[in-house]
Amino acid sequence: MGSPEARALIADEIDRLSSDFKGYEKVRNFHIGQEDFTTENGMLTPTLKLKRRIVQKRYGDAIDSLYTEETADRPEKEAPRSDNRTPLA
Repeated sequence: MGSPEARALIADEIDRLSSDFKGYEKVRNFHIGQEDFTTENGMLTPTLKLKRRIVQKRYGDAIDSLYTEETADRPEKEAPRSDNRTPLA
């Protein structure tokens, strides 16, 4: 979402501010939402904590696309797990 000009401006600013970051610390992709996270729209609790399930339900496709667009042309590498837990889907 958002205009290409706004997206380019934000991307340039992210690149500028993260120029000293290591590669794994840098923002690779982002989503520009059309609404704020507020208590009125149910995205935040009264103590301003993120309601993850509601955000995931509303923005799940956008969140998933951030990872599929970036890694579509690269094989997925997953670090070996040190325990028997399975990753969240």
